[in-house]
Amino acid sequence: MRAILTIGMSIGLLVCMSILAHAGDAPTKPATLDLTEISALLQKVVSEQIPRKEIEDASGWGQTTTALPRLALPRLQRTRVIVAGREELPQGLWKRSRISIADPQKDVVTRATDFKVIEGGNYRMTVNSDVKMHIDTDLQFWQRGLLLLDTTAHSDAKIKAVVECDLVMKVDTSKFPPDVKIEPKISQLTLDLADYRLNQVGPVSREGIAQIVDIDFNDVIRSSIKSKEPELKEKANEAVIRAVREGKLPMAPFIKALANVKK
Repeated sequence: MRAILTIGMSIGLLVCMSILAHAGDAPTKPATLDLTEISALLQKVVSEQIPRKEIEDASGWGQTTTALPRLALPRLQRTRVIVAGREELPQGLWKRSRISIADPQKDVVTRATDFKVIEGGNYRMTVNSDVKMHIDTDLQFWQRGLLLLDTTAHSDAKIKAVVECDLVMKVDTSKFPPDVKIEPKISQLTLDLADYRLNQVGPVSREGIAQIVDIDFNDVIRSSIKSKEPELKEKANEAVIRAVREGKLPMAPFIKALANVKK
């Protein structure tokens, strides 16, 4: 998921530089940026910053229920865990995913699809990114401390991310030359499961799993992705503001390229 956060950072920074390059243009007509050239820039910076290491999402791992004094089948050995100082029993479906992107240069395709003037003379840039990834999902199903299912699903998926970044341009005319400030904000970030292929489930077959618990693997992955949208939007906004303020990313080549975009 850090790949999506990186996309948000890059979008905000690149659009900031574009606005600075065209600060003298009157915002009375839609900006006609060369989206092909900007898409190439986005593709380069995003693919270079995507982490090569495996990313884990364990947000669906570890649900428990209260340990009752009397349980059916009391002779069976049950797993018990300590939660907030009291003993509880693992319960329900546990799921934990490990996500990896084999080759960011090929498996991540990023392109700018729109750049326009919006209300108040501000700007909005829309960027789409298709990310191919491999996902290993650990699944355990517990019934009051009894482990009924323990397996791993191996799958390939394509995630579609759509990011909209708004930029408010403020010009301080009391200074000469005028001081131009850009306030970037990611107004919308959506993630969706565009494609999913389950390659293998082991050591338990899909039929064997179905006898224990009703699992739709597409829904498991899709719900995990959608649940990350608010968190990623917040982190992406923080990253954009911090990176612009601290100037940590080398933006000189992007400024030079965007300065030559057709008006």
